[in-house]
Amino acid sequence: MSKLFHLWQSLSDKNVIRVRNDSVSLEGVHKIVSSDESFLLGLACAEMAENLRLVAKSVSRLSKRCGDTSLRGFEHLFDEFAKLGHDPNCWVLSWKDMEAQTKKLDRYVTVTATLYKEIEELSVLENGLRKALQCGDQLEGTTKEQKVLDLQQKIFWQRQEVKYLKDRSLWNRSFDTAVLILAKSVFTILARIKIVFGIARGYPTSLPRCLSASATVHPTENPTTCNFVSGPLKSSKLEGN
Repeated sequence: MSKLFHLWQSLSDKNVIRVRNDSVSLEGVHKIVSSDESFLLGLACAEMAENLRLVAKSVSRLSKRCGDTSLRGFEHLFDEFAKLGHDPNCWVLSWKDMEAQTKKLDRYVTVTATLYKEIEELSVLENGLRKALQCGDQLEGTTKEQKVLDLQQKIFWQRQEVKYLKDRSLWNRSFDTAVLILAKSVFTILARIKIVFGIARGYPTSLPRCLSASATVHPTENPTTCNFVSGPLKSSKLEGN
């Protein structure tokens, strides 16, 4: 989810303009890599496509454990969408819906990271309690009793915190719920890559080299599904809004 969140952020209008007007146009980049801006844009496209392909591969593995037949067929459906633009389940989201989705992704990532941290802390407290109960006569009765009570109270509140975080995270969600979020994000990001790099414009007989080895893409058959703002990257300067 973290990778999908950052991929979507990198494809925002602001970052697309920055890549075209700044990164690709840097004198140092022209000297060290290439002065061919189309080639440089191809490299950027290839990197994003490869990152998305790796995420899609992980989603495909998770999808095998889903109950929904459409989700179990994610690998085939993604391949169909990449090659032919078919989206029978309407997994490509609108810009507005994807923005809401990325906020959800970010929230899940943050909550999950916090959850694992709190689970680790709970484990430390529980180990501390076991040691306190096993220390025998090393501590005076009153001191030992107070230490045990303190640890038990901390463990109680820590378990409440862990339960709260589990309810807010994907911990108690089904594989279907998690994979559907991932599948829609993957499809929408691929659709965005097509638009940003001009792959959705026209019906080319040959594919751009930047996508041929990773996320081979033809224009979607339903180009109105994704109403994104940016057009394809071209050799002329992009202007910010």
